[in-house]
Amino acid sequence: MMILNFAKSTACGHRVMRTLCAWEPDPDFPHRAPLRVKLFNLLLPLFMFTWNAIGIHWARLSTAPQVPRLVCQEESQGVIDAILAFATVNIALTVFMFLNIVGLAYFFRMLLRMGVVQSSKAAPEGSLEASTEKVTAETAKLGDSPQCPICLEDAPLQQSVYCRRVEVRLTYSRKSRGLGYCQQTKTCGML
Repeated sequence: MMILNFAKSTACGHRVMRTLCAWEPDPDFPHRAPLRVKLFNLLLPLFMFTWNAIGIHWARLSTAPQVPRLVCQEESQGVIDAILAFATVNIALTVFMFLNIVGLAYFFRMLLRMGVVQSSKAAPEGSLEASTEKVTAETAKLGDSPQCPICLEDAPLQQSVYCRRVEVRLTYSRKSRGLGYCQQTKTCGML
């Protein structure tokens, strides 16, 4: 677990990531990591887990009754017990942390969607209003498509609706959904 922490959060770890994966995240323009980085982030804990499992296997083999005992095995039984304890605790901690990280990410994502927590990547206040204008029902009837480009539902033409400046109609409920999405990320598909 310490190696994983080192690889993800220190300057040396960032250099290793940049060297091995040939990728450096841009904090000003966040985007998804390439597949090679995702594989590296998956293979590193898998390697640590496998290495600890092999360590447990080798330590248990050295204390097996059918293996002829050497002097160093008899004298250093405490070292073998320490290896077994360390590797077992490290495997348990790795599994526990992995489950907690996945669970916490899901939990915080739900809090963000409900609006309980705010994101630093959120669009500035008023972004949706700045890029929309109120259109009357008569103007909407003149448009070429009465459907919402997001959910493809027909827009009601009896009321005034908000639309993008390129004549895309959004109902009031879609506008509120858009505001919720803009509070989560700057890369809003509606803006």
